[in-house]
Amino acid sequence: MSKRSLLKFFTRTDVKCSLCDRAMSKLKVMQEKYPFDIEKIDIVAKGNEHYYEQFQFDIPVMHMDDKEICRHRVNEEAFKKYFNLSTTINNSDTNNDSETN
Repeated sequence: MSKRSLLKFFTRTDVKCSLCDRAMSKLKVMQEKYPFDIEKIDIVAKGNEHYYEQFQFDIPVMHMDDKEICRHRVNEEAFKKYFNLSTTINNSDTNNDSETN
């Protein structure tokens, strides 16, 4: 069973964000191809002031493993690269585990 990745989707709820709406729709479709869950983070929510300072003019921003993968629009090539790299690393870890046993 493969591990699901977590995508952090930074957005804001105090204004209409058509880029965010389109990105979220595309992400939902991409979940059929790639194993990831989405955590939606509202940068204007209480306690998220540090995210607001970082992203107030750049939403949506998407992170995987605490690294930015996309900004403003979903880039499917970035997802392919991330998941190919992630699969390679996981396969390497599995191979290393079997060699030590």
